[in-house]
Amino acid sequence: MSRLPKCIIDYWHDRLTQQSTYGYALTDHDGHIQSWGGDLQQLGIGPLATGQKITDQLPFMEGLLTFTEPSLYLPMVTTDNHLTLDIHILRHEGGHALLFVDACYKERRWVETQQAANEAALYRPGEDQADGNPTLSVPGETLENFFHACNIAALQLDASGRLRLMGQAPDWLHTIYPEIASGRTELNPENHFSFLGNFVFDAKTFWERNQVGSIRSGIWIETDSKQQEHLFEAMAINTGVSKMLLISNEKGAIGEKQALIQKGRDKALGHNHLKRSESRLKKVHDELELRIKDRTYEIERARQQLEEELVQRRQLERERTQMLLQLQQAQKMEAIGTLAGGIAHDFNNILSAVVGFTELSLFETEKGSKMAANLNQVLSAALRAKELIHQILTFSRQSRPETRPVQIKEIINEALKLLRATLPASIEMVKEIQSDGHVMADPTQLHQVVMNLCTNASQSMPNEGGILKIGVRNRKIDHAMADEYPDIAAGSYVELSVIDNGSGMSEVTLGRIFDPFFTTKEKGQGTGMGLAVVHGIVKSCKGTISVTSQMGKGTDFRILLPTVSRIDAPQMVDPTSLPKGTERILFVDDEPMQAELARKILTPLGYRVTAMTDSSEALKRFTDTPDDFDLVITDMYMPKITGKSLAMEILRLRPELPIILCSGYSVDLVHPEFLDQYFKGHLMKPLLIRELAEIIRKVMDRHNAT
Repeated sequence: MSRLPKCIIDYWHDRLTQQSTYGYALTDHDGHIQSWGGDLQQLGIGPLATGQKITDQLPFMEGLLTFTEPSLYLPMVTTDNHLTLDIHILRHEGGHALLFVDACYKERRWVETQQAANEAALYRPGEDQADGNPTLSVPGETLENFFHACNIAALQLDASGRLRLMGQAPDWLHTIYPEIASGRTELNPENHFSFLGNFVFDAKTFWERNQVGSIRSGIWIETDSKQQEHLFEAMAINTGVSKMLLISNEKGAIGEKQALIQKGRDKALGHNHLKRSESRLKKVHDELELRIKDRTYEIERARQQLEEELVQRRQLERERTQMLLQLQQAQKMEAIGTLAGGIAHDFNNILSAVVGFTELSLFETEKGSKMAANLNQVLSAALRAKELIHQILTFSRQSRPETRPVQIKEIINEALKLLRATLPASIEMVKEIQSDGHVMADPTQLHQVVMNLCTNASQSMPNEGGILKIGVRNRKIDHAMADEYPDIAAGSYVELSVIDNGSGMSEVTLGRIFDPFFTTKEKGQGTGMGLAVVHGIVKSCKGTISVTSQMGKGTDFRILLPTVSRIDAPQMVDPTSLPKGTERILFVDDEPMQAELARKILTPLGYRVTAMTDSSEALKRFTDTPDDFDLVITDMYMPKITGKSLAMEILRLRPELPIILCSGYSVDLVHPEFLDQYFKGHLMKPLLIRELAEIIRKVMDRHNAT
């Protein structure tokens, strides 16, 4: 096997693996961990669990995967054990790639590490040359993708002595070095004041020696058309097969590097000036002046470095405090979610009895009577309560968002009732509803959008109050409006507007309001994630959001969501149309009302029901007479024996027996493989008569057919 050149081995082993600390994780689009590696333990990150959500393993990642750009860079993120990391997140077809970098090593090791990675990517074992050096065996497309991902312009020397660009040019290349982007660069530097030109001249000399290896330039500054300075570094490489020039652009604060670069630039200019000097006396005079200037500069720079270090330390402390506040907010929201999930589970059991016994009472009540009308009102309210419980479970992350046709005006009415009770009386709320349109969205997320925008609007108003306008109207977007709305297709939309006459925003603030963790509120008053979440929800609904604002005059948010056809509400259950059967059913639930309700629902449908509230007694009953039952319906979370354990014991005795899971918690908490292995169907409380009757018949018919 071919050995890599010693310089590459030294770079890779010493500078990359010993003096820098990196870790990575790959996830799918939903944030589930696919693989991971690197020195995560030294970065303060424990072993990750494959298949779990990245936010469950790393709380500080909450909300960061909703970005829409190709990449996201978060500097100086402080973890629980007070380590400071830089986080890079890249989108790709399979999901996301996350790179965690120890920020303490980054600034002084980045140049060495980047060169080591470049050289390690270029050199791979291939057929040895006569001198024992390995040849390049990496496909060209792989190299081009690597250079572009690392923000590197890669040029290859062709036979005519011309440098030609490999792959796609970085964005900065066209504005800084247009002659390189156009492919006109030759090995003929004419400007001795051009740092890159001088290095190309040195590269030519190096390439003419035909020695496998590389040389590096120093770091220099270039100014673009917007008078912004950028840091650059170049490297000339001879792989034995091809000769390349790599130019890398470092983004970010210039800091101490800028001082070193400026110092190098001054010396280079002084050297060229002295070289062109025709007088020995002037040369000596200039050298003396240069020495005095350098000493003065060094003293001044030392003072500036001390000041910059103090500023940087204060900035790091502020960022650390902000991250701690954000972590505390995330922990508080997690605790609230857990409490909400527990309340929702208990309320589902109560609500199931209300819905079930109300439907049974309607069966025995004369249609059209006052009693039937009253019961219909009870049932309607109970079904709305069922939707509310689903929203609570979604909020507590115990249920997945469920998109369905939603009438926006209903969400507006519910949200404004809550807002009116919490906003100061000095704020006048004006509702302008001009549309009955439906959109495809999750009701809870849509409710969150309205509450967030209205709350932000109210907080922007002075103590003496103001006017908050919430409007809904139909909009038609045609092809002629494509320039105004480039990210949505032509068609029918519902426009939601939230307008206030508060303090407004500056242009700088307006350009950053959708950035994660950006906030103008005081410490402890906000996480900076509200509008970023709103933006993500609107985009997931295939809509668009726009905002205009003027300082002192207020802010106007406009959201466009595509309309869908409405779906009529389901009709009341007709008992004569329910599917029936004669099977023997064992129903197990620790709530007595649930057991009694199941017996009263299923017995009139022809089933023979044994309802039990003690799961251990139910298992004993089944163990004594396992052939007495054709179907088992069980709750999941019960005292003594859980539904999971009960199902496993029952299937051990009768592997072919069908079992249906019925739970007040969302079935999303149960692993899909477990559901498929032990249960033939599942129901979410509260129980509806038609849902229960249909799933029993569906499971039994499928079982009998096999």
